[in-house]
Amino acid sequence: MPTALALGSLLEIIDENARAQYLKEISHLLKSHGKYLSVAFSGDSNFMGEGKLKISPVGIKIYFSKLTDSEVLFNKYFKIIESKHILVPQKPNLSVKANYLLCEKL
Repeated sequence: MPTALALGSLLEIIDENARAQYLKEISHLLKSHGKYLSVAFSGDSNFMGEGKLKISPVGIKIYFSKLTDSEVLFNKYFKIIESKHILVPQKPNLSVKANYLLCEKL
């Protein structure tokens, strides 16, 4: 698999060890120099309240990682090509800060 795209996949993995295992598995699936793009709501915003663990309006527990924390985690398995905050439209008058990480398998 040369490329993988994950939009919010890490949001629903609330256990920190399981988050690391998920990225390890993605890295294992990618070919050498394969790319991985992750976009997930950022813990650097107060969208849906404070803290890392938040409850969605439909009752799902969601993990909001700060960008710097995501970078530390991703650096264990990938070379980060680009890391930044982006705004993701949610409703006509609402955009939410998200972590954008474009990575390459080590």
